[in-house]
This record gives sequence, C-alpha cells and structure tokens, in this order.
Amino acid sequence: MGVPSFFRWLSQKFPKIIDGCQGSFHEQYNDLNEPNFNGVEYDNFYIDMNGLIHPCFHPQDRQSPETIEDMMVMLGRYLDYLIDIVRPRKLLYLAVDGVAPRAKMNQQRSRRFKSAKDAENAELKHAEENRNKVMNGLPEVPYIKPLDSNCITPGTEFMSVVSKTLKKYIKERMSQSSYWNKLVVILSDSGVPGEGEHKIMDFIRRQKESPDYNPNTHHCMYGLDADLIMLSLATHERFFSIIREKVFFEQEQCYICNDIHSPDKCPHRKDIGAMDTITKPFQFLHCHILRGYLQITLKVEGFEFERCVDDFIFFCFLVGNDFLPHIPSLDIRDGAVDLLMKVYREFLPHGGYITESGSLNVTNAKNFLQEVGKEEPAILEKKCQKEKNYAKRRLDNQIRDLEIKKANVYENSTLKSTESINTLTPEQQEQLKTQEAEIKKIEDEERKLRADFEQKELTDEVKLGEPGYTQRYYSVKFKINPKQDTQKIRDIVHSYFEGMNWVLGYYYKGCQSWDWYYPYLYAPFAEDMGEYVDYNFEIKYKESTPFRPFEQLMSVLPPRSKSLIFIQIHLN
Repeated sequence: MGVPSFFRWLSQKFPKIIDGCQGSFHEQYNDLNEPNFNGVEYDNFYIDMNGLIHPCFHPQDRQSPETIEDMMVMLGRYLDYLIDIVRPRKLLYLAVDGVAPRAKMNQQRSRRFKSAKDAENAELKHAEENRNKVMNGLPEVPYIKPLDSNCITPGTEFMSVVSKTLKKYIKERMSQSSYWNKLVVILSDSGVPGEGEHKIMDFIRRQKESPDYNPNTHHCMYGLDADLIMLSLATHERFFSIIREKVFFEQEQCYICNDIHSPDKCPHRKDIGAMDTITKPFQFLHCHILRGYLQITLKVEGFEFERCVDDFIFFCFLVGNDFLPHIPSLDIRDGAVDLLMKVYREFLPHGGYITESGSLNVTNAKNFLQEVGKEEPAILEKKCQKEKNYAKRRLDNQIRDLEIKKANVYENSTLKSTESINTLTPEQQEQLKTQEAEIKKIEDEERKLRADFEQKELTDEVKLGEPGYTQRYYSVKFKINPKQDTQKIRDIVHSYFEGMNWVLGYYYKGCQSWDWYYPYLYAPFAEDMGEYVDYNFEIKYKESTPFRPFEQLMSVLPPRSKSLIFIQIHLN
C-alpha cells in the first residue's frame, strides 16, 4: 500500500492520531531506565528491521555509507536511537524479512529489476558526463559503483552479515547495560521464513493465546509500510502505536536547512556524512486513537464495532496492497476510502458483515462490491476529466514558461531587430547566431511538449471513464473480448476473490498458502466482481511450504545482481 498517499489521507482525516517524538540524546544505555522522554510508556517494542536496513543503505538526509562495515555501524546507531525514543520495559523483538510468500515475489522482482535499471542509468549518465568533460578539456571523474541494494534479500551474504551484526549488537548491549538486562530480546533473522511484520503479528497472536497475557499491554512497532497500520488494527489491542520517520509533505520545512522542501531534495544533504549524528525527526501514529475515530466514523446502530474494524481493514486493502493490483476505480487520492466507508455504512444494516474471523464472507463481499460498482461509472468519468484538465494545465504552464524564457532571450539581447546583418561586427554576428540557436532550442522544446501531449492521448487505448471503457479495458489489459469471453472474466473475478481472502487471512491468521499468487497483472472492475462471482464459490488453497532462500533469489534478482548469487551457477 502506498505509504505517502494512505498516510497522508489518515493524518488529514484523523489528525490527532499523529504525535511527534524524540529521544533524550543521552549516550549511556543506562539512561534508558529513566521515564520515557515523550511521556508515554511501552511494554513491547517490535522492529521491522527491513524498514531500518533500507534507510541505512540509502539514507534520504545524508551521504550513503561507502562500505558494508560502515552500514552495520549505522544500523547499530539507528537501533540505539529508536530504542532511546520508545524505551520498551519488557520485550524487544527484532524481525528481519525471511523468504516471502509467492504472492509477494512479483512485487519484489519488479522493485529489484527497477533498482537495477536505475543503477544502470546512473552509470550511463556518469559516462556521458565524463565524455562531455573530456571534449571540453576537463579531467574525468572516476565512477564509484554504489553498493547493490538488491543484496537486501534473504540468502545473500549481506543478510548473513546483518544477522551476525544484530547478534553481536544484542550481546554487547546486554553486557554493558542494566536496562538491556531487564528486557526479553528476540531476534528473528532472515533465516526464519516470513516477512518481518507478519512474523511480529504471529508472535503477538501467540502471546494473546497465553492464559496469563495482559490485555493492557502497551505495544509499539517500527516500520515504513502502510500496512502496519492495518496489521496493528487487526490485533484489536487496546494500546498500539507505530513509530516511523516523519513523513514530509509539500510546503513543509526541511529539518536539515529549514527551507521549504523535502529532506531528500535538500542541497545540503551532501554535506552530512554517513556517520554523522542522527537528527531525523520521528513520529508516533497511535492506533488506539485511530480506533476511537473509527468508532465514530463507522458507527452503525446495533452492529459490533470490532467486526466493523475488520471490514474496514478489508476495504482498505482494496485500495492498495502488496499482493493484488488495485481495482481501477479505487484510488485513495480520489477519495476512495471515504467512498468505501459511505457505501459500507449504507450497506451494513441490510447486507451484513463482509468478513468473519479473518475470512471473507463471499456472498456479502459480492453484494458489497456490487454496491461499489454502481458508483464506478461516475468515479471513472470524474477521474478522466480531472486527469485531462490536469494534463492540459500542465502543458499550458510549461508552454507559458518557455514563452517567458524566449522573451527573456530577446530582452537580454543587445542587438535590435532593425539592425542589418551587414552592419554587425563579427562579435555581434556570433551573438546573433547564439540567440537564434537558443530561440530554436526553445521552439523545438515547445513542439516536443505539444507532440508528447497529443501522442499520450492517442496511446491511451483504454480511456477509462469514456463510453465503452469496460470493453476496451478487458480487451487491452487481458486480451479478451468481454462480450464473448464471460467465462474468462468469471475466472479473473474468482482469482481476485481468492486473493482478497488470502490477504485477509495473511493479516489475521498468517500465511495460508506459500505458493498461491494472483495470476493477472490487473484487477477486474468492482461491478464485475459483484456480477460474475458465484454464490456457491468455495475458496481453497493447496498446502505448501516456504520457499528456500536460494529459490527466492533466483525468482526476484535481475541479471545485473547476479554477483549476489553463488558463482557456481552463473551462466556467464
């Protein structure tokens, strides 16, 4: 689920759930025995370590570490910084991603191939810059190949180093600190199957089954993924907070230089060394306060609130999750969650709950999606018009900027249009050529912008929101004739229902099938899910076991990252 869009929607809709936080800035671990600097106490602190490893690998607010050794030092310091803010009193759980279910691997492969392509483009750009330097008589700048971030995958030597580093870190802290000696510390490294946040959820579920479990336990979890919010709501715990780096939106003050821009675009970030003191601001998202908001927002007389929370989690991942493509008409930036809540409040009194104990009620889900489907044509038509208006405004603004640029070229020229070419000195003639070249470059850019705008309109074969979009969508995206291939649409819809049930089970029970995955690149329309799913459709998954790390590496890594795999199996 896209973090910026969902997090932004939540923080704007329910502003009181966000609370700034900071550490004490003491350097002695024993100081952590003191009361929490933020005025809140937590029993258990769970850290999704991959959310911590990535900022250490390519930080947004400083230079990247040049060696793995520096990165491991940075990892330890980052952990100290986080633990100083939260100060758990009973338990610390560190969870590193192990092998993922097959349903997640498609997304992992896509991200890793994109990462490799970005690295290749950066190398080509550097080579081009060096060629230009040589042509202008300047010395070349040597290319320093960055560390391959695709090494953050179970089974690589890097992840083995991470595991050893974390074990050493825990041992050192426990030998040096009375605070650490009071903690139960659990490390689940990349050798244990499962994504970090879901290993944490499995642990919490097991703890809740214990007869001596305290229902007033205060939980805190660190991670970057938006689905942590849904996972924490799914526990139905009274006190649950998420801590994460502060999310900076447009027109917010940069904490590095105090100008108005995001920290990753700050020109001063290059001045901050990889090993400099961490100053990044963090914030709590209090899920127990979010529950209070939902109790008001989802309130329907005579219905159980906890069941409504489960249904809320279900329709939130219709808008976006890591395992299924989102339904075409549901975009969080277009108010999709607000729409789903409105439809749900109207649907619940006569349609009933959509989920039950972490499973999908197929009949009720079908009927709910049918109601959502009634809104689809208007949503897509509005979205289509909005995108057209935005594209036209953007083009007009770009053309206006170029016209101003062209006017400035004329204005800054010392030559007058009335002057004859024969009366110009050689220097003035050269100046005129430069001016004409600049004008031509601007006019070429104008023509390209207009051509690109027209080309984009021509290449959009689906044209969502315009008459006939349903037929075009299935024809282009699935290569079928929707009027004739109704059985194929039924198969697509059934697969999507399997996926919705799989994701729901993954949130509430753990992985039901390690090898299940949604076999299509796109989702069907909500309207079709209401129409084509059979009422007697039964969802079953084959029993399966986790993949081995080597199998995952072979499935998700691009050729450019082949050095991360054992050399014995390289083809060349």
